Amino acid sequence: MPVFGPLAVPLADIAVMLILFAALWRVLRTIGIDSLTALVALCAVMGDFQIVENFLFFSATDMWSLMFGFLALLAALRGHRFMPAVLVGLSIGAKLFPGFLFVPLLFLRPSWRAFGIVGVVLFGLALPWLWADAHGFLQNVVLWGSLMEADTTSWVYYMAPGFVLPLKILLAGGAAFMAWRAVRAARRGEPWFWAMGLMSAFAILLGNAFHNNYLSWVSLWAVLAIAQWAAPHARRKSPAF
Repeated sequence: MPVFGPLAVPLADIAVMLILFAALWRVLRTIGIDSLTALVALCAVMGDFQIVENFLFFSATDMWSLMFGFLALLAALRGHRFMPAVLVGLSIGAKLFPGFLFVPLLFLRPSWRAFGIVGVVLFGLALPWLWADAHGFLQNVVLWGSLMEADTTSWVYYMAPGFVLPLKILLAGGAAFMAWRAVRAARRGEPWFWAMGLMSAFAILLGNAFHNNYLSWVSLWAVLAIAQWAAPHARRKSPAF
């Protein structure tokens, strides 16, 4: 986008944000949420200043990962077999987290081929960087989250070292349980967006930092969950599950 010069980044971010909003709208309508409830939910998302501040003003890359992730959710709800895998792969490729938080979508309709597609997509995205500087890629992209020092935004910074690992194991167990709970609820036709939100909250607490751009990992699921509970006659489950 050299023709746009410095405007390329904000223009791309605006486009991605609009696609994300459209995906959320279609998710709500696909599960049978009435248009009024869906509109209120979407306005709640659009009115969240954290989204505008972090994704437009500060150009946080989470939005790209979230866009692909919620497009994967939409594809799964519509019964697509392998498109969710492609989109989850793109979500992880855009940013490891929150990208990995959409992996439970692959278990709604389990397939080894789907996991293989994710692997192929990730390998294709990573190959140029691995070719250019494999060590730097592994250190700065794959392992960065675990290697970074805890900062003052994280509970880890204030915790005695001996308690950190046991508490992280508990948080990881909570995230895994919520992922399982979400998949089981979805397959039973029960509300399940709430479990995806809690899984994301546990995952955030596993990190050595808590920055404002992480809030959307949870808040988007929270809005979807409230809308899902507010429409008791909505279709809870795609026929494909």
